[in-house]
Amino acid sequence: MSAIYRSVFDEVFEVSSTRAAEMTKILENTQRFINISFINDFAILCEKMNINVYEVIEAASTKPYGFSRYTPSAGIGGHCIPVDPLYLSWKAKEYNHETPFIHTADAVNKKMPQYVTAKIKNFLKGRKTVSPPSILLVGVAYKKDIGDVRESPAIPIIRLLVKDGFRVDYYDPFVPSLTVDSTEYVSIDQSALATAHYDLAAVITDHSTTPYETIKSHIPVVIDTKQFFLPASGTRS
Repeated sequence: MSAIYRSVFDEVFEVSSTRAAEMTKILENTQRFINISFINDFAILCEKMNINVYEVIEAASTKPYGFSRYTPSAGIGGHCIPVDPLYLSWKAKEYNHETPFIHTADAVNKKMPQYVTAKIKNFLKGRKTVSPPSILLVGVAYKKDIGDVRESPAIPIIRLLVKDGFRVDYYDPFVPSLTVDSTEYVSIDQSALATAHYDLAAVITDHSTTPYETIKSHIPVVIDTKQFFLPASGTRS
């Protein structure tokens, strides 16, 4: 097997067995799962303490060793990171072993869509809006510059907003259409961003090609879960 990989890749690191190789990948995914969940929970704490989490992350990143930079988001998506750790936790029970870090990270990740939805509702509270209030989700893919929506936090956010009576549209140049609970949603055209009326936009996925300045200048409230509008200094205006 290593000979096949060496014909394609410049460097191949061999381990003793396929079990060790599979465990290596699961370790990588689980570590990121825990770290991403931790920084999301840390961001919520910083907000409650009125501390700018991005400023703190930027300052911690100046340490030349030991600190790995992770930034907050609306949640973890994809076909590996939010799934593989739960398989490992299930498998661990065969060996009479508990995985509390995975359970805690999973609980944090699952609450992030509710947290974002609550922020949307709080930002609109007391504001004059259309009826029902209209929300634009910016990006529904689970990751930047791809069209994959597997385990995307945008899906439960849409589900929660619709349940609460909001009208929801989305813009994502990589995802032409999306089905949530048998309802099909179609990405609005980029040209419509400057003319359509929305009470609030929430940036869920920070695609490189998204016209963020158009969104910011035409929609009165923008919730940015991906730090796109954060000034380079690390402080918010």
